[in-house]
Amino acid sequence: SVLFRKEPVMDVGKYNESLFFAEDYDLWARLSLKKYKLANIPEFLIKVRHHRERTSRQFHQAQLNNTYASILNFIRVIMGDSSDSDLGLLCDFLISAGLMKKEYFADEKNILHLKKIIDLLQLLLEKIEAYYSLKKSEIYLVKKVFYTRILNFAYLAASSENRHGFPLYLYCLKNYAHLFAKPKLYIYPLKSML
Repeated sequence: SVLFRKEPVMDVGKYNESLFFAEDYDLWARLSLKKYKLANIPEFLIKVRHHRERTSRQFHQAQLNNTYASILNFIRVIMGDSSDSDLGLLCDFLISAGLMKKEYFADEKNILHLKKIIDLLQLLLEKIEAYYSLKKSEIYLVKKVFYTRILNFAYLAASSENRHGFPLYLYCLKNYAHLFAKPKLYIYPLKSML
């Protein structure tokens, strides 16, 4: 459920109807890029009914393609002068991490690019910090969400007897000390990776 003021939405060009099944996601990204304030109220106000005919299931591929286009546009603006191939690699990774697709680590092509992905993730964080002029407390929250999600994605690889997620694990642990606040949760999977 969402509530917004009309003026900012009109300013960014309303919903992009060509990105069907991902119009809302794209709108939030464009509002964010224009630096409008967005907030998530941590209260459940609606119920979602899951069934076989739901839109996200029937039109999964179209929704995924349009979400990809929206994310690619977002990181293109944030990253500035990065090459399209780098942005594509980063976008593929972010989509896979968001969907927790463990198949990502089974693809040798992705594994070959993992070092590059880690460098791009670090650059993305730095560019986000600069683009939004984030305060220390905001940087902390962004890093907390960012590294926790990526660490969970790497854990998924480790739990499937796949050691390819190990560099991601080390990247997250090295860059975000908060993760050591729950060492059993975050250090335990290292045993299975070594």
